[in-house]
Amino acid sequence: MYAHPNPKSFCHAILERFTKGLADAGHASEVVDLYAIDFDPVFRPRDFASYVHEDMPPEILERMNLKQAVLDVAGGPVRRFLAERWLRNNDTRAVAKVIHTQRPKDVMLQWEKLKAADGLAFIAPVYWLHFPAILKGWFERVFAYGDAYALTPEGWGGEASGRVPLLHHEKALVISTTLFSEANYKAAWEAPVTRMIDDWGLRYPGVMHVEHVYSFRVPVVDDDTRRSYLDRAYRSFLGLICLRTGPTSPISRLSSKEVRRPWGEEQKCRASNFPVSIPDWDLTRMSSISPWHYHGRLQFAPNCGIVDSRAAPSCRYHLGYARI
Repeated sequence: MYAHPNPKSFCHAILERFTKGLADAGHASEVVDLYAIDFDPVFRPRDFASYVHEDMPPEILERMNLKQAVLDVAGGPVRRFLAERWLRNNDTRAVAKVIHTQRPKDVMLQWEKLKAADGLAFIAPVYWLHFPAILKGWFERVFAYGDAYALTPEGWGGEASGRVPLLHHEKALVISTTLFSEANYKAAWEAPVTRMIDDWGLRYPGVMHVEHVYSFRVPVVDDDTRRSYLDRAYRSFLGLICLRTGPTSPISRLSSKEVRRPWGEEQKCRASNFPVSIPDWDLTRMSSISPWHYHGRLQFAPNCGIVDSRAAPSCRYHLGYARI
């Protein structure tokens, strides 16, 4: 996900280097440039269909008076007659199910892209300690109830402990550009940004590991510093290589002898065709979880299932794609 109005910006240069790193490593990716597609970030009346879901508690659905809402938008007398006839034969839950399918087409398209991705990346400047409005509006319209999250009865009662995450993504990477210094962010600003974007926006709906990196003082730093930001963006794809070890993932079908401790244990996988080789010192700052381990030509992240050399023919497949 990319959000910057100027295609000649430094933020766009970061996007280019990041996607180049993905491509050079053999990963498939898709860029959604919200300004280029003229995405509408405004939550409008039609978007309420995204927040009507058949799995909501019956009493909540009844309070929404969904059948009357359908009649209100039915149109002329013939359409209204047909709607009334259909409503007589369907309960409120069935009505909610149909309404949810009537979400705006641009939202449904974005949701399908999100759902199909193995990893997520967000590249944007910091505006008022948050994403630009166009990207924030993307979250509000696309991360809908029943898709990105749900609520238990406690949640419907107003308790935060009743939140149910529904996203399946192992990792998200956020790359932010900003005018201000690292000292400013460390002193006061990083914590609220982390709370709102990383925790509330991504971890709450279910992304397991979120990494947030900043390019500080972009308009005023020297060329060497800007080049270092671009080099880091090129390498950042490594942060998205993370395996799912659940029952449906490819790695779960290996024998127990082939799967070694998945949480950062130093194991070796000789994937000779893995096309990345960078020095050790480049790896130590790549993950916010713990230092990366380095063996020969294969770098792997903590929090990833690592298979031993007997699984080498499948290693590259297990490392997977990051469809951004």
